[in-house]
Amino acid sequence: MKKLVKTIQSLFKLLFFTKYKLKFPQKNTTNAVILGNGPSLKQMLSENIDFLEDKNLFALNYFALSDEFIKLKPSNYVIIDFKFFSDNANDSHTLKNRPELWSNIGKIDWKMNLFLPFEAKKHEFWKPYISKNDFLNLYFLNLTAIEGFKGFKQACYK
Repeated sequence: MKKLVKTIQSLFKLLFFTKYKLKFPQKNTTNAVILGNGPSLKQMLSENIDFLEDKNLFALNYFALSDEFIKLKPSNYVIIDFKFFSDNANDSHTLKNRPELWSNIGKIDWKMNLFLPFEAKKHEFWKPYISKNDFLNLYFLNLTAIEGFKGFKQACYK
């Protein structure tokens, strides 16, 4: 019974909260590497940076504040956390760093796909930083969580 309720709730969310006219970049068949943050990334970059050659790189969150951002020139950047684009952010660390983050993204001189939640469209803070950069391709993602029966979830994510 619990799964039935979750399936119905998910169906409701899909019908009323999902955006259907989203565009996405052409599929890339090269291997992808996600560039997180922290000591493990720094160690990997210092010991085995050659591994990243010819890879489809995905940067996350604060990566644009690192020296490696310009060196590696990721072809994809994903920012999901609302604090990075919300007009109402109140986290002092984010408020201090996000102008530089968006400025760095806005200054790129290579082709990069930027993925943001659809909700980001409602906020203005980040837009002026990137609006004039022709190297950026902006894509919006649905963040609708799907729960319920396994077959239903699999069908929704395909």
